Amino acid sequence: MPSIRISFCLNAGARAGQPVATMVVTNLHTEALLQAATNKLRLKKKDIAAARLFLWCKDSRSGMELPRNGNSESLRNDDLIAVSVGEAYSGPKSAVPTLPTAASNPAPAPTSTSHERASPPLIAGSDDNGCTFPCLESLWLDQAKHHAEYYAANDRWWDADGYGGASDEEAMIGDGGSEEDIEHSLNFLGALRARRPELTFRAAIDGGAGVGRVTKHVLLKRCDYVCLVEPCERWLKQSRRYLGNKRASRCTFLHARLEELELPPLAQRSSELGGVAAQIKFDLVWARALAIQQTGLLPDARLSSLSLTSSLA
Repeated sequence: MPSIRISFCLNAGARAGQPVATMVVTNLHTEALLQAATNKLRLKKKDIAAARLFLWCKDSRSGMELPRNGNSESLRNDDLIAVSVGEAYSGPKSAVPTLPTAASNPAPAPTSTSHERASPPLIAGSDDNGCTFPCLESLWLDQAKHHAEYYAANDRWWDADGYGGASDEEAMIGDGGSEEDIEHSLNFLGALRARRPELTFRAAIDGGAGVGRVTKHVLLKRCDYVCLVEPCERWLKQSRRYLGNKRASRCTFLHARLEELELPPLAQRSSELGGVAAQIKFDLVWARALAIQQTGLLPDARLSSLSLTSSLA
């Protein structure tokens, strides 16, 4: 049986349509694909029964649902499969409309200065609740109105075990392929130090630390001290156990959101480091996953208040 390369993505949420995992398959039976998607996307067992698979593409097959308990003969090499947990398909339709003014009256590209923020592209679409939005700005304004609701739902979800990773190494979203991710992260910091040899990386903040995987395998290998900031108290407690006493002695654990962070008093931080640093500053804020999943969460003014002396990773 010939093999093909396919990718999986989520059908809803902030990362909808973004490939999460790619693999080569020979068994095109839908249940086999669903099992592979379950492993790659870390779906909960309770979601599998309601799961639906759709083709997320830009041709006439876009939105086609792959039948459960059947063969997916319509699949082609490099297809992207969207995994739904019961909600309707939210990706591009088979016929993508174009704005009538784009072809007839093309507007000149706007000019901007270094102090101006570029406007988002005019992309119309709908969310997983069926609400339509003429552009990204309209979507962001609507999300801002429900900010507290989203946070409350997110807290409940993580308190109820999140998406149920099989181990501490895979407890958080995006932890799959941990070894490769760690290698890239260490290489990134190494390359940054090579370009900026004056950087010290003495102390770091791990924003949205989760169980502490990045702290354990990356930050504590490059920094003397790490402050783990995590809004879910359950995972913050687990991070202490996960890191162990020796590593935890070089860390501070703060139950807070990064955008609302109030750092401990200077004297407290110094005592936690054994009084080594009289004027400790944070050289690095690691907030990669947080920045990807929650665009706009950390405004420039908030970052400035963290007294960074180096870079944002």
